[in-house]
Amino acid sequence: MDTIEQTIEHYLDNTLPHTGLRNFTVEHMAADLRMSKKTIYERYSSKRELIGTFIRNKVDKLQGELERKIGAETDPVRQLTVIFFTAQHIIIPFFVAMGNDVKKMYPEIWQEIENRRMAIISVYAATFEQIQKNGYVHSDISPDAFAAMLRILIQAFFQAENILTQRVSFIELSTGLFKTLLRGIFLPEHYEKFDSVLDEMQKSLPY
Repeated sequence: MDTIEQTIEHYLDNTLPHTGLRNFTVEHMAADLRMSKKTIYERYSSKRELIGTFIRNKVDKLQGELERKIGAETDPVRQLTVIFFTAQHIIIPFFVAMGNDVKKMYPEIWQEIENRRMAIISVYAATFEQIQKNGYVHSDISPDAFAAMLRILIQAFFQAENILTQRVSFIELSTGLFKTLLRGIFLPEHYEKFDSVLDEMQKSLPY
């Protein structure tokens, strides 16, 4: 990626979540960057390629950040909490801002995102399986079932209307639902460990 491509990516990263794809034009971006459209189209054959490249790179970075954060923890309870907070503070806000537009305007890109998100389910399942082996959670819940439940919870927040119509903040609502899910899955004597890890990590977040 050359300097111009980095400048364009930085611009899109800071602009699209606020303006949405529907209001984005190459003309406005070129004017804001004081860059000719020719320079842009020398690197991207079309607006579709420009947007597609940006979103794919963004998804790569989000997935890489999630994997890095999980890898930095050895305790599976902390890994599970990292998955939640990364989704809550980084991944979901980006897709809430842009998801509907991507889905409607660039369905082929959205399908790629869906495929990537489905692949991440295996990470949820593997993390839960390790927690289960440690005896923290009920033994009659399969890792795949837990992964599906967590995905449904996260999926609910990819639709902006599921957040904006509530009389509580997104953080309060999502944290409350996550705790409710885990309270029913953890054995009572071990739920306190999860709850204390959640509170500790929430206080240390740099967001």
